[in-house]
Amino acid sequence: MYYSSRGFTLLELIMSLAVTAGLLTVSLPIYGAWLDKQENRSAARAIAGALREARAAAVAHHREYRVKFVSQQPASGQNPSFIFQLGNLSRNSSEWEDLAAGYPLPEGLFLRYTQSCAEDDSPRYLSFNPDGSSNSLYLCLGRSKGAEDERTFAVGVSHSSTGRVTILRWDGACSCFR
Repeated sequence: MYYSSRGFTLLELIMSLAVTAGLLTVSLPIYGAWLDKQENRSAARAIAGALREARAAAVAHHREYRVKFVSQQPASGQNPSFIFQLGNLSRNSSEWEDLAAGYPLPEGLFLRYTQSCAEDDSPRYLSFNPDGSSNSLYLCLGRSKGAEDERTFAVGVSHSSTGRVTILRWDGACSCFR
């Protein structure tokens, strides 16, 4: 058999670079959207983990614990964050002590205080009692896409008597969280 010792021609190299550049141009926006979704999923898991940790601490220490949420202020450029707080009683605490500095969420993420993602004056915290119960609240997480907001996850407590924390994913097919 005869094998050529010649390499690639300049035309073959240019064509392979052009195809590679075309594939990168098409895939980069898709990859960016995938990264945003993964960042949102990570934020939803971090919030759910914080809520579960506060519930466990309330049960273990027989004191009311809560996770307070601070939404971003567009004028100040702050990201949304959450803070652990310890109450002075086992229920209906009147004084709250911040246990640590705020835990910031990713940049560009919005945080709303209802499952419908509407802005309202609902409580901006989830409190957990020593029996595991809590107030009921869902947080809507998503990203602002220009004039339109893209919902991705809802995190919260659906039944106040159990204090069970759940993460719901946005389903565009039915325009609802599941």
